[in-house]
Amino acid sequence: MKLRRLTDYALRVLIYVAETPGRRCSVPEIAAAHSISEHHLVKVAHRLGQLGYLSTARGRGGGLSLSASPEAINLGEVVRKLEGDDCPVDCSSCILARRCTLSGLLNRATQAFYDDLSRQTLADLIRLPNPTA
Repeated sequence: MKLRRLTDYALRVLIYVAETPGRRCSVPEIAAAHSISEHHLVKVAHRLGQLGYLSTARGRGGGLSLSASPEAINLGEVVRKLEGDDCPVDCSSCILARRCTLSGLLNRATQAFYDDLSRQTLADLIRLPNPTA
């Protein structure tokens, strides 16, 4: 399964913000760190805010922060909300659809993909600095 660019960037944003607890991150900062267009990241940050994963604030002192702890952000849920539940192929106009089991197989594989992601949280992806090092 290939993730859309929006989902890829969204996961990168969440990881970046999670690895900088206690401060707000700016879109230009994240864009520069990942060599991604600021224009794209503005859309991504907006979407993550709509979904409730990021708190966004404009203006001086503004920026992005997580709306919940990294342990509370389930990766399967994030990806499912961004990608949707659709089958990876559109069988609606195929002449084989009535007798083909491909869509069922792909739906089960997609569900297994989401099930595996759902066993992980954002906390599993981040590396926080060791305060005792």
